[in-house]
Amino acid sequence: MGAVGTERWPSRLPRSTQGTLMTIRGIHHARRDRHPVLRRVRVSAVFAAVLCFAVVLGCSQGGAESRAAAPSYEVYRPADLSRSHRVPLVVGLGGSLTKIDSGLNSFADRYGFVVAYPDLSSITGPTEQATHRAKIRYVTNVIDKLTASENIDPRRVYVTGGSATGIESYRVACELSSKVAAIGSVAGSLLQKDRAVCRPPRPVSILEIHGTADTAVPYDGNQDFPPVRATNAFWRAVDRCRARKTLSTQGPVTIETWSPCRGATAVRLITFAGGGHGWPRNSQIDATAQLWSFFAAHPAASVALASVLRVVIVGSGTHRVLAVRLTLTKNATVRASLNRKRRSVGAKVFHVPAGTQTLRFGIAKRAPGGIYRLDLALTSSDGSRQSIGSTVRLRH
Repeated sequence: MGAVGTERWPSRLPRSTQGTLMTIRGIHHARRDRHPVLRRVRVSAVFAAVLCFAVVLGCSQGGAESRAAAPSYEVYRPADLSRSHRVPLVVGLGGSLTKIDSGLNSFADRYGFVVAYPDLSSITGPTEQATHRAKIRYVTNVIDKLTASENIDPRRVYVTGGSATGIESYRVACELSSKVAAIGSVAGSLLQKDRAVCRPPRPVSILEIHGTADTAVPYDGNQDFPPVRATNAFWRAVDRCRARKTLSTQGPVTIETWSPCRGATAVRLITFAGGGHGWPRNSQIDATAQLWSFFAAHPAASVALASVLRVVIVGSGTHRVLAVRLTLTKNATVRASLNRKRRSVGAKVFHVPAGTQTLRFGIAKRAPGGIYRLDLALTSSDGSRQSIGSTVRLRH
C-alpha cells in the first residue's frame, strides 16, 4: 500500500467546542461488498427508540433522525467459518473507513473471525457526555447482538480504530472491560479528561501504533493530546504490569511490550519512526497484521464475577438484617440465603448492577444463635456463574 496513508485522514484534527472532541472529515462510504455473507445489520427499532431517548434527540421510530441515532453497520463473516464453535469478534470502529484502511476482511478469511464495522460519527446528543454515553451503549449493543447471533467467544472480543476512533477505542477499554479483551489504537490517544474517569474493573490488553511524525495527534503530545508514552504508562499502571519490558527493533519500527500484567494482559507500544497520521500498511509495517497478532495472543482473563468485601449483622433481637457488601464485574442476579443444618433463616433474590453494592435481607425472628452459612449464587446476563460461601456468627 506504500508509505503511511494520509489520503483519507485529515492532516489536522479540528477541535470541538470543548477543545478535544475529534471529527474526521472527508469520509466516503465504500461500495458495499457483494460477498454472500457480508450484510448490513440494522439495530432494532426498540433499541433505536431507547437510544434516541437516551441522547434526548426526540427522534421518531423509523425516521431519518432515528437512523442517525442508531445507524446500521456491516458485518463480515467468512463463508467457510464454522458456526459449531465460538469464534473471535473484531469491532472496527469507523465503519467503511476502517474497513478500507485496515483490510480486516482478508485477515478474517485467513485466521477465522468475524468483523463488525459500526460508524459512531452520526451518533450525537445535546451534550458531549450524552453523546459519549450513547456511543458506548451502541457499541455494547453491537457486541451483545453479535455474540448471540454469530456464536462469538465472549473472551475474544476486540476493538480497534484509527485517529478519532482510536480515541473511541480507549473509551471502550475504560467502560466495557467486562466485554472487551483488548483494544488496538492506530494514531489515537487517551485524552486527559477520559483518563481522569477511567477505572476499568477488569484489566484490558492495550496496543498503540503511532508514527513519530504524526502532526494531527503528535507523538510527544500538545495542548489537546497527552504524549503517547504517557498514555502507555497510564495503562501499565491500570493493568499492573511489571517494570521490565521486551524490546525489538526492525528498521524504523520499534516494539515495546510490558507483560505479564494483571490477568495475563499486556501493554504494547509500536513506534514507527517517521510515520505520519494514518493506518500504515507497507513493507516496513503492517498495522493490521500487528493488531491481529496482538489480539490473538490476548484473550480476556477469567475474572471472578464477584468478590465479597464484608458481611455484617445489623440490628438485634427479633429485628436483624444481614448486610453483604460485594463488588461485581458484571450485572448479575444474586440468590442469597442464610442456612443452618439445611434450614434457611433468610433468603432473597437481587438483580444487581456491576460495581460495589450492598445487599440486605431480613433474618428470621426466632433464628437461634450459632454459626450459619451464607450462600450466594450469581448468574450474569451473559450466562457466567459463580457460587460464594462464607460463615456468619449469629448471636442470641
